[in-house]
Amino acid sequence: MRAARSILAKLVIVATCIACSGDSLTDPFAPPGLALALTPTVETIFIGGTAQNASSAALTLSATSMGRSVSTPSGVEWTSSDPNVAVVDSTGVVTAVSLGTTTVTARVNDERAKATVVVALGVRIP
Repeated sequence: MRAARSILAKLVIVATCIACSGDSLTDPFAPPGLALALTPTVETIFIGGTAQNASSAALTLSATSMGRSVSTPSGVEWTSSDPNVAVVDSTGVVTAVSLGTTTVTARVNDERAKATVVVALGVRIP
């Protein structure tokens, strides 16, 4: 009975910590010591004249756990700080909307990786 109370008390503490963290869990099975990285860290998307001519860019998310490479956890939440400049889909593909700069964030639980996306007028020279 004493062990059951101890376990119950620990579960209540963990649940309270999770509830107070402010972020919802996107992957409750993510490995411990998770670290995320986005590449490239700065991406420029060139548009010609209008956003209808915009190209897209793919950001790549990598993950490590305790310093070792791991598969990227499921439940990645992608956001753009300014969706009026560019939007990002659930796979990390960023599409220009208008000229400007935005920050794209990939989040798994409390861990985040960020990349700056610049939407500029012009064409990419290979």
